[in-house]
Amino acid sequence: MQYDPIKRKLGTFFNLTPAFRKLFYRMLDLLLLRSWHVRKAVRLWEKQVNGLQTILDAGSGFGQYDYFLARRHPDWIIKGVDVKQEQIDDCNTFFKKIGLNNVRFEVADLTKFVEENSYNMILCVDVMEHIEEDEKVFVNYFRSLKKGGMLLVSHSLGPGWLGCASSRS
Repeated sequence: MQYDPIKRKLGTFFNLTPAFRKLFYRMLDLLLLRSWHVRKAVRLWEKQVNGLQTILDAGSGFGQYDYFLARRHPDWIIKGVDVKQEQIDDCNTFFKKIGLNNVRFEVADLTKFVEENSYNMILCVDVMEHIEEDEKVFVNYFRSLKKGGMLLVSHSLGPGWLGCASSRS
């Protein structure tokens, strides 16, 4: 992937302290319009749900959306998955340092990842355009959603880059 060297350099710098990592998240939120749209969609969804929620961040990357959700809802259970072990290790270390214990990160291949009826929401930001077997991944998402669950997908290809769908209603 052409972005890996850039991500690695950014990660090295912004992981020097938890404060730098939090600053990095704020910068992403300010610089990326998609971040505003994703957070807006999440806030709208939050108004429709009550109690304990289980969230999957499919392709969690730096974990900025996990941070957003975990701080807002310390009682929710959040799992971030990514194909890169270094991203997973990095996120687990950061979240442990700052004491957000309702989030955990694991390595996973989304073409094989299924946890039947487990998640109230699956968040997938800037991931699907990198997966050739995208139909297989969407089937896995559907199988992993609980009845009435929400799939929130954002991608950077073309118009209409934010989509939402409800499953098994």
